[in-house]
Amino acid sequence: MTVKSIWERIKSRKIILYNIEAKKIDKNFDQDSSDISLETIVEIVNSDSETLSIKADTKVSFIPESLFSINIGHFVEYKLINKLDDKEIEDNINELMAPIAVEVSYLISFLTQKMIGTHIILPPKLNIKIK
Repeated sequence: MTVKSIWERIKSRKIILYNIEAKKIDKNFDQDSSDISLETIVEIVNSDSETLSIKADTKVSFIPESLFSINIGHFVEYKLINKLDDKEIEDNINELMAPIAVEVSYLISFLTQKMIGTHIILPPKLNIKIK
């Protein structure tokens, strides 16, 4: 028996950007002691035989707080060929969220250029935590 790729069990997907908040923070930025933080909290909103809906909230900021803070919210809806169980969803959550990773990277680059005058380009990879 061959194990199917997660993508072979999906008919289509729809990505909806439902929230975006960007705040410029006028605090001193120390390049040597600052780290960028990117965290995505995902929540399975609906999982049945036809649909998988996932809410993803991504926060990008600096530690310690400086330069900017950006919050981005997405809904991702998959139309399924057959139901995915909870373990399959959890095991494949990085793949399922990969389509928004590219969009998050682009939005951060665009917004940081407008807010601080330079593009901050992050790789299209999310640090995902399941709620």
